[in-house]
Amino acid sequence: MCLGSPFPQRMSLPSRNVKERCPWTRTGSATIPRCLRGWTFPLRWNNASADRWRVSVGGLRNARDTLPCLPVVLLTLVQDAPILTPYAAVFGFGSDEDAKPALALIREVVSAKSTKREGPAPLPLRWLRFLQMLIELFSGRSNEGEVMKTQAVVFPEADRFELRELQLEPPGTGDMVVRTLVTAISPGTERWTLRGKHIGTQFPCVPGYHRIGIVEECGSDVTNFRTGDIVYGSVNRWKEEVISMWGAHVGLSVGNFGGYKFVASTMPTRFELETLSLEVVAAVGNRGIRFCDPKPTQKMLIIGAGIIGLCAAQLAALRGAAPVLLDVDDERIDFLKQRGYSVFNGSAPSADDTLRELAPAGFDIVYDTAGHAATTDRMVQLMRRQGTLLLQAQYFDKERCAIDLDQTKMKELTVKFTCGTGDIDWEETTTRIRSRMLKIDPLITHRLNAPEQLLEGYELLHTGRPFNLGIVFRWDDNLKVV
Repeated sequence: MCLGSPFPQRMSLPSRNVKERCPWTRTGSATIPRCLRGWTFPLRWNNASADRWRVSVGGLRNARDTLPCLPVVLLTLVQDAPILTPYAAVFGFGSDEDAKPALALIREVVSAKSTKREGPAPLPLRWLRFLQMLIELFSGRSNEGEVMKTQAVVFPEADRFELRELQLEPPGTGDMVVRTLVTAISPGTERWTLRGKHIGTQFPCVPGYHRIGIVEECGSDVTNFRTGDIVYGSVNRWKEEVISMWGAHVGLSVGNFGGYKFVASTMPTRFELETLSLEVVAAVGNRGIRFCDPKPTQKMLIIGAGIIGLCAAQLAALRGAAPVLLDVDDERIDFLKQRGYSVFNGSAPSADDTLRELAPAGFDIVYDTAGHAATTDRMVQLMRRQGTLLLQAQYFDKERCAIDLDQTKMKELTVKFTCGTGDIDWEETTTRIRSRMLKIDPLITHRLNAPEQLLEGYELLHTGRPFNLGIVFRWDDNLKVV
């Protein structure tokens, strides 16, 4: 028995009367279940590698036209393999009703993430999942009329968050069904959305745009992706009257393939998935650095030591510039100093004098990620003439966020803005994260399991306590740490 694949190394055809007793030989067709599409299974027949079959069910609609012998092979497998004796009842059904007890048994074991049961021998988890899919396939279950549902984080109104079940729309020809692997909170955007202050916010809504998932189904018009691809994006459609404010924090999604970016054709490591999940905020920092274009030895002051500011500081240092960060949270400042960042408390009485000592001729660049106008005005006074001021924060309150344009004019500063990211930012950021040049992992303070701990993560965002920076949710069972 080879337990590395869901088939034994040696098989023999059963007698004709066994084949006639097999309930799967009845007429009719079975639609490939969504969870089985795109899988490829190697069949080693009579231990002859030259006769190895590779049977792919991806995208096929009629199982019996394509896999006419598979039910017989599986029946033989159960009869001939002692290791499966406790599970022989799984295959002894002739109708949906007969299959329910066996299917419930397998689901019980799978949901418990256990590979051990009482009996002669344990059955590996990968076998159980495979058998579960085949039961659903050959008991006549169909995707027609199938209702897909997902757990989702919903902001029902300002300063409130909850977990809801949403019913997804049926996928169309240009859609992909994507199962979530990891998501991450975007602290700035999602906090402003939760407060009801982000431009375009409507309640109730599903927040977030940091999401990596695996493609489980592709419509016939999908050209750029295949089943099994790892993708980044959060395109969604559901039946409930809930707005998608990018809608990342869901377990399953249905949406047009154009809203996704390709990540990999094979499963990345947990480390890569978690660091890449914060791709968007890192790419925002990349865009800011491209726009202000720091040169070697230039002095750069970044207001706000959030993930965007920290990524910008790393990228500026890679260019040879000398970035320093300004924040007001002592706990965050201590956390970052321990990780090698040059960061100062902007509310300290000696802050301005300290910064003048760092840049006697004035800072070449001031990079604002906080949107606090009074602080920006103070820091502009510490800039050299004809320097560059980059404004990258949220500026919703027109009065509170208004900066002093007169002193900006007197210093003849170049003022630049950025909003969002572009393809070049995505490509550059992905390369730097994967090459470990851009270090995201030290910025992740909380790794939580979803959906169980979703609300715990949003309580962290809402209150800011205990101290938190990067918050990542692990949706896939294989990524979770109990």
